[in-house]
This record gives sequence, C-alpha cells and structure tokens, in this order.
Amino acid sequence: MEVAANDLLFLEQVQIFIGLQDLEQRIEDGQYLATDEIQSISELSGVSLDRLRQLNEPKVKPARLGQAFSKEHTVTNLVKHRRMTNIARYIDMIAKVGESLVSNPIARQARVALREEMLDDLRVRRPSFRRSRVRNATEHTELARVVEFVVKGNPEEIWFKGDIRARNWAIVTLLALAGLREGELRQLKLQDVDTNRGRLTVARRSDDQEDPRLREPNAKTSDRVYPITEIISDRIEEYLYGHQGDAAELTGSNFLFLSHGPTSLGRPISKEVVYGAVKDLGKHLDIPELHPHSLRAAWIQNLVDWAHEHNVPAGELDRFANYLGGWSYLSNMASQYRGDHLTKMAYQAGLKVEESR
Repeated sequence: MEVAANDLLFLEQVQIFIGLQDLEQRIEDGQYLATDEIQSISELSGVSLDRLRQLNEPKVKPARLGQAFSKEHTVTNLVKHRRMTNIARYIDMIAKVGESLVSNPIARQARVALREEMLDDLRVRRPSFRRSRVRNATEHTELARVVEFVVKGNPEEIWFKGDIRARNWAIVTLLALAGLREGELRQLKLQDVDTNRGRLTVARRSDDQEDPRLREPNAKTSDRVYPITEIISDRIEEYLYGHQGDAAELTGSNFLFLSHGPTSLGRPISKEVVYGAVKDLGKHLDIPELHPHSLRAAWIQNLVDWAHEHNVPAGELDRFANYLGGWSYLSNMASQYRGDHLTKMAYQAGLKVEESR
C-alpha cells in the first residue's frame, strides 16, 4: 500500500512537470490521456522522484532537457514497470467512476472503449522485467514476417476496397519502415511530405486549429526530418494522387490520411483506423496481438541489424536512433535492441558449436 501511495505521489510530480492539470477531473469527465501525454508519463516514469521534485521547484529552470536529466537520475526497469502499472490502475479506477455516472448506454460504452484503448497504450509502454526485449524467438520471427510482407506482400489479400487498401497500405508501411508513432502518423499534413526529395517532417502542433478531432494527435518531440525510402514514397503517392485527393476535395482537409467512411468521408482519421489497419495485417499473418507499437519495434530492430552489419558504434547508434525515433536523449532503446541482437547471435553461434560436437 505504501509503495502504491508513493507511486501516486510520483504521478503528482509528473503532472506538475509536464503541466498536466486537473488530471482526476479530466479522467472522470471522460477526457482521457492523449498519446503524447501517455508517452511523457512513460518516459518520466524512468526518472527518480527526488530529481523530479528538484526540477519542479520554482527556482529551478533548466535551459534544456539535456541539462535536466542524466543517467544518474534514472531508475530500474522494475521500478518503472511498477510505477506505470499503479498509475494505470489509478486512472482506470477514476475513469470507471466517471463511466458509472453516464446514463446513456451507447455513450457509456464509447467511454469504456476509449478507456481500454488508453490503458492498453499505457501498459504496452512498460519495460520488460528482463533486459531483453526480443529474446522470444517467435516474436522476433513474427516481426520479420510483418516487415517481409509490408515490403513484398500484396495488400489486395487484406483489403478489398481500393480507397481503404491504398490508405491502409501506406499507413502500415510508414509504421513498419519509418517507425512512426500512430499519433505522429495521424497528424501528418500534405506539406510534411516531400516524395521528390525523400523527406518526411514530423512536426509538433499543439492545439492545431485545423484539426477537428476532439482528441487530436500530436508529435511528442520537437520537429524532426525523416528520410524516407522509395517504397514509402511510392505508397504515399499511390494514395495521395488517387483516393486521398477525392476525399480531400469534399472537406478541403490538409491532412494526409483521411477517412473513407460514408459518414466521415474526408475527415482526418481516428486512432481506431490505425489500430484497425494493423489488426487486419496481423489477422492476415496470423499474429492476432499485432499492435502499432509492434511495428515500431520491428523498425528499430531492423535499424539495429543494419548498424551491426555496418559496424556503427553503440553511441552513434543511440544518437541516430533517438533522433529518428523521436525518443528522449535519455533513451537507451537502441542499445537494448543491440544487446538483444548480440545475444541472439551468440545463442545461434552456441547452437552451431553444439551441433558440431
């Protein structure tokens, strides 16, 4: 009980640090956490409580995030996992209280679906108790199958309608081959894409006046420019110069990915569209648990494999991956995957030794 109470005190410091006001009232009213807020909670859950308290003092004003934290201020994966678990339980409890006050059964069910989606997003970001993220050979193999299908597969095997197929094929391609977060993908605008030069801009736009969505997505980091390959460019263009243009004409929307439903045609897509596209892909490949974050994991694993083949130093890989992936400078995500790659290779080498005896 004392540990859980301390984790809630930690959550209070997180709210102060990121300016998250009236969290309990917001959750009770059904205004659930946005993707960038969930990501901030996830990242800060790896920071010590004492350090957050220091930074929340009015007199402490670090010029940059890089001056605010260092490796000595981090906690273990076990502590981070526990914090995020208790935070999720606390938010879940408050949300259920609010839902019980909603008399309309349809509105209440919609709130339940949004709550479960938010909690799934929180839980999937918890670190593993083990240091390795991909020691499960089946999981690694499944991610490899996903990437192989995205590169070489036929989307007509999954989606039959031309507009849905072109859009969803571009969506899963960006998630798997560029490693975008689903929130970053949903807030992309036409001016963010330059297929001639092979560049994609992930821009941070808080309170975007052009975004009609109640829970607008947002990039959680500062702007970054991402190089995109020919295959990504081709699939974006296939959608952009065909069905996207037809839908955009109806609403004048400047967003890249639009809805093609009968009642929402031409409006920017919801989170459910992205999750649905990935779920369809997983169903086709017999990977029912496939999630947008899984495709991001496939992207970083491929990046690490490339770095290993080209003898890229670990420090350079961290800096490169953190920029492209939009991670905090504190993140050691790439290093963990690199460690998993080396562990896998050592294991395979060990098997060969055993087989030769």
